[in-house]
Amino acid sequence: MSRKPKTLKKQVAGNHYKKLGIEPIEYILANKLSYCCGNAVKYISRDKGSRIDDLNKAIHYLEMEIELVHKKGEKHGRKR
Repeated sequence: MSRKPKTLKKQVAGNHYKKLGIEPIEYILANKLSYCCGNAVKYISRDKGSRIDDLNKAIHYLEMEIELVHKKGEKHGRKR
């Protein structure tokens, strides 16, 4: 088992990711997720403030992934 890099041992401002079984950044890097998908994972994982706001942010990042990265808009059933 590899040692955790020093920068992943600390969290600035709070512990809302440290209390998880795996930190979102570790999952994101291990799975080579895109910026948008990584942010969706981050917002789905955290439990800080308004849960509904975080879920809406995750949805927004997934919509951006579909539209900007995969160049598909309304083909996925979501109308703007």
